[in-house]
Amino acid sequence: MVVKILGMSFRRYIADRFNILDSIIVLISSIDVAIYYYHHFYALQNPSAQSSGAISALRAFRLLRVFKLA
Repeated sequence: MVVKILGMSFRRYIADRFNILDSIIVLISSIDVAIYYYHHFYALQNPSAQSSGAISALRAFRLLRVFKLA
């Protein structure tokens, strides 16, 4: 995504709606990965912590990339 923004100008990048959708999906996936690793690290430090299934709901946004290709 960053390479594409650098290759194109920022104005041309945001002019395409699929680029905006792709950037939203990438940002949500990045947040999901960060939360997952933070939660995993916290669970190792505190074994009595419960895992949350709500965090994994963000992974459903990764399917949007597949639908974008169709």
